[in-house]
Amino acid sequence: MTSTVSTSVVSIFAPGSWSWKFDMRITSFLFYWPAFTFYDFSAYLSVCLGVMRCACVAMPLHFKLVFTKPRTITTVVVIFIATVLLRIPVLSVHSIGKKINPLTNQSYAYLKVDKNPIKVFINDTVNRTSLPWVAFIIMVACVVILSLKLAEASKIRQPHISSSGLAEPGPSTDRQVPRNQSSLGNTNTNIDKISTKEARVVQSVVLVCVIFILSQLPFLLYSSARLIYAEFDEDTHLRFLFGFCSNISLTFSFLNASVNILVYLRFNSKYRSVIQSKLYAKSLKS
Repeated sequence: MTSTVSTSVVSIFAPGSWSWKFDMRITSFLFYWPAFTFYDFSAYLSVCLGVMRCACVAMPLHFKLVFTKPRTITTVVVIFIATVLLRIPVLSVHSIGKKINPLTNQSYAYLKVDKNPIKVFINDTVNRTSLPWVAFIIMVACVVILSLKLAEASKIRQPHISSSGLAEPGPSTDRQVPRNQSSLGNTNTNIDKISTKEARVVQSVVLVCVIFILSQLPFLLYSSARLIYAEFDEDTHLRFLFGFCSNISLTFSFLNASVNILVYLRFNSKYRSVIQSKLYAKSLKS
């Protein structure tokens, strides 16, 4: 969004009304690729968090032994370094050159693109197709595992709910409830509360994973089409269709982060309390 806005602002002052000393596309390049690099990093980080949450639900007893704090920090650093390194080929394709403006007879800086087929192939195959599909498949697998765990938890809850209902006396019965039966009812209630809490956690994680899957799907489809069909690009007769698909993909990417906030507000009580306290403190200051 930043790159689009910056280019649009500069485009208002076109060379016809104001002779710029540089190509307007440079402003887009300065923000576009760094922004997409950090977006890729956030996407891979979301996949990493999805795997961790899935492991927390699937193997709770071994979670802390496998996902220690040093390992988690190392994983995040490795993901960031790998994301930057994978973007170097496409970043090195662009450079700044100089041209002579025939109208003013003055030199100006422009964005020079060296269409090295190897670098373009690495970017299109790895960054835009292979890795997104791998992330997509991993998140789908997490959703399947979490859904199975959620169904399993709901089946476990049913017998406890039934047994707790049988332990309670009828409204017309005045008999004394045995102490062991009372403790059994309390145990069933505690199990029910724990199961409900776990179910809500699983539901929130499933929602976050599904949102990620749906937001990445348009990008995966049009990137795969671009790799398979060479004419589907920004410099061909299909440039308008390519631009439309690109904007749709960008819009879904923005929705990914926006909708996630609503999920956390709905299911995460700690996150909700922090947001409410911040808003309340801000309203008091105003």
